[in-house]
Amino acid sequence: MVVGTNDGVVSCQARPKSEISVANVVASLYSQTINKSQTLVATEVAAMNARYIESALLARCSMVAREAAQSAHDQREANVFRLAAMVVRSRFPAESMCLMQASERYFALYPNEKLASADVVRKGWVVSLPRLRDMLSHRLDGH
Repeated sequence: MVVGTNDGVVSCQARPKSEISVANVVASLYSQTINKSQTLVATEVAAMNARYIESALLARCSMVAREAAQSAHDQREANVFRLAAMVVRSRFPAESMCLMQASERYFALYPNEKLASADVVRKGWVVSLPRLRDMLSHRLDGH
């Protein structure tokens, strides 16, 4: 996925699955943000990047929740998918199963990268479990 900004509008172009990852999306948005506006202060850039990261992770969670054959691309995704599966299980059992399976596929290859829920939050990959549940539920409801 190539992400670009054009006059403040974010656009995406499809790329092969192997090239899609949250890290690639964030890196692309970050470099374009810095190049477009050198006057942003560091805290504004950090806040924008946090929103981009969260949005990209939620988009990946939503996509993986609906496609059973998906797998996490990296440690961050695998741990976030696992937490997302836990927090939406009661309302979205099928989607929860897809997310859990995607994380389990990754952890089968990299078992030492599985983190405790508190560590995922501490690393800032998820702001809070209630926020993850609410925002992902909103996306899975079709909003």
